[in-house]
Amino acid sequence: MQRDMENAFLSFVEIQRNREFYRTTDVRPPFTYASLIRQAIIESPHRQLTLSEIYQWFANTFAYFRRNEATWKNAVRHNLSLHKCFMRVENVKGAVWTVDEVEFYKRRPQKLS
Repeated sequence: MQRDMENAFLSFVEIQRNREFYRTTDVRPPFTYASLIRQAIIESPHRQLTLSEIYQWFANTFAYFRRNEATWKNAVRHNLSLHKCFMRVENVKGAVWTVDEVEFYKRRPQKLS
C-alpha cells in the first residue's frame, strides 16, 4: 500500500510539474486511467465530478485526450465502473463520482493504460 501511495503522489507531482507540457503536447500520459480519474476528482473543489466534468478535465489537462474521444471516454467509463474506489453518488441533478482514497490504495497495481 505504501508503494501505491508513493506512485499516486509521484503521478500528482508529475502532472503538476509538467502541466503545460501535457496541455500543449500530443503525447500519451504515462499514467493509468484510474490514476487520472482520481487526480481529476481530487483536484475539484468538492472532490466530486460528473462524468462530463471528468471528460472535460482529461481534455483540458492533456492534449492527447482531445482526439480519439470515443476510445478514451469508453476507457474512463470502464474504469469508473471497474474500480471499487470510484463511487457514484446520486443527487437531484443526476450523479457525481467521488473517490475512496482507502480503496484506491488497496487496489492491485495496474499496468500503464
